[in-house]
Amino acid sequence: MGRLPITQAAIILNMSVRTLQRRLAAEKVSYSAVIEERIQSQAVDLMLDKTIPVTRISSTLGYSDVAHFSRAFKRMTGLSPRAYRKSLEL
Repeated sequence: MGRLPITQAAIILNMSVRTLQRRLAAEKVSYSAVIEERIQSQAVDLMLDKTIPVTRISSTLGYSDVAHFSRAFKRMTGLSPRAYRKSLEL
């Protein structure tokens, strides 16, 4: 979980960074967009489990603090973590 640098992703995929970038460009997506989408997906999945504190979710996903995670989560979903969890109760 968290952010994987493009250099590490390229190593895992056994290709150069430039080749990875070219392949992503061919799909009309950037590496940062792929990572952002994956983190958003992980965040939403983790937020569904109300027993996991937001602070733990924040650190698990590689955010330096809860405030940073909260701003990013709101940007991604349109709701703050608290409002998102509250919306699940409806």
